[in-house]
Amino acid sequence: MITFFKFFLSGLLIGISLCGIHCCFLLFPLVVKGTENRKDGIKIGLFFGIPKILIYGVIGGLVSLVGLYIQNIIERKLFS
Repeated sequence: MITFFKFFLSGLLIGISLCGIHCCFLLFPLVVKGTENRKDGIKIGLFFGIPKILIYGVIGGLVSLVGLYIQNIIERKLFS
């Protein structure tokens, strides 16, 4: 179970760092600038960015777990 948690955590970190934060840093100023009120722009930017970062992290973790399952299946069939 600890191995699964490590793979999920590594996928979570990779999913957050590579795409999520990069996209949010680029798009956040555009979202804020596109609104009339600065506070509303910040709220909209946060509502746009934070879920995106979390979703990319969860997807990265799930893909990492699926990769672990596939690796285990391949190793058992090829080497047993």
